[in-house]
Amino acid sequence: MYHGARRAFFAGQASKRLGHVNALALGRLIASRGPQGSHRVLQQVRTYRGMPVAAMDPKGHAAAWRQQEAQIADKNAQHELQKVICDEYGYVPYDVVQHCDRPLRYPSDYPRQKAQEKGVDVQLAVDFVSGAFAGRFDVGVIMSTDTDLYPALEAVRRHGIDLAWPFAFPPGMNVHDDAMDDYFKAAELVDSATRPACEVAAWRSADGHSPCLRLPRGGRRPATVAIERETGKVVPFQPPPEPKMWCHWLDRKDYDAVADLTDYSEGEPPPSSR
Repeated sequence: MYHGARRAFFAGQASKRLGHVNALALGRLIASRGPQGSHRVLQQVRTYRGMPVAAMDPKGHAAAWRQQEAQIADKNAQHELQKVICDEYGYVPYDVVQHCDRPLRYPSDYPRQKAQEKGVDVQLAVDFVSGAFAGRFDVGVIMSTDTDLYPALEAVRRHGIDLAWPFAFPPGMNVHDDAMDDYFKAAELVDSATRPACEVAAWRSADGHSPCLRLPRGGRRPATVAIERETGKVVPFQPPPEPKMWCHWLDRKDYDAVADLTDYSEGEPPPSSR
C-alpha cells in the first residue's frame, strides 16, 4: 500500500512520509463505496507489515510502534463505529483497527543488506480465508499488489453454500427458454447472498497505468444439470460465468483525504525500551 502510493503519486520524491495513510480513514473511505445500491458498515481494518526488531533496529522499531499507536489513538472514531455495529447487528465491541505484525528477518551481514519481510503475505492470506469460512465478514477487501494473494481471493470467491448448481426448476420449463435463464439468474442471486464477497482496492495514478490485484472475470462454470422438481427429469445446463471482481480505485484526491504525514521518528519510546 505504501510503495504503491509512492509509485502512483510521488515518484522520485525523497520524503519517506509521503505514502503513509491513516488506516481507519482509509477503511471508512472504502466502506463508503461499492457497487450501486450497496450499504456497508465498516467492521474492522487489519494492517499487515514486517516489524523492525528492537535489538537490531531500535529507531525503526520505535517509529513503527509510534505509528501504530497513533493509528488506534482515535478512540472516539472507533467507538462511533462500534456503536453503529452493535446497534445494527448486536456485535460485542472490539478493536476496529487491528495491527498484524511479523518480525523482519535480518541477514548475517545486516545492515549492509536490508532486512526482509517474511510470512506477512501468508498471514494475510490465512486470516482472509479463515475469516471468510468462519463468516466473520460479508465483504472482504484486500489492498495489495502481491500476486501471491491470488489463491486466497480464489478460495473465498469459490467458497459458499452453492444453492444454484444443480438446481431444481418448475416442470414444463424449456431448458432453452429465456424464462429458464431468468430462473437460474435468480438462483445465482440467492447463491451469492449466502457467501462472503471478496473485493480489492488499489491506487490509480493520473496516467491510469496502475496495478490492481484483481481476478479476471470467471470463466464459465463446468456444465451441470438441472432437475425438474415434480418429474425429476434431468437436463443439461450451462451456468453463467462468475462476475468480475469489484476494484475500489483510489486516486490522488482519495490519498490526500486519508494521508498520514506525521513524522514518527521522534517521540515517546515504546514501553519495552523505557
